[in-house]
Amino acid sequence: MLNPINSLEGIHKDYSFWIDAMPFEKELDFKKYIHRLRALATQVYEQIGLMREAVRTGWTNHRVSMVRITDIIELGNF
Repeated sequence: MLNPINSLEGIHKDYSFWIDAMPFEKELDFKKYIHRLRALATQVYEQIGLMREAVRTGWTNHRVSMVRITDIIELGNF
């Protein structure tokens, strides 16, 4: 999928789901969360690469599906 982010889905939505879905009761729970946070940068860079390839090949999302996406991510309104 060359367009991993739009206003309805993507890593900005997945990240907030992790927080809500994960238990934070035991030390292992926190270790798992830290592990996911450390992997997040790699995932973001991979998705940036996919989006660059989408632009290069002309397979981008329609503008409507990207409305406010930068605002959503910058303001943390996931």
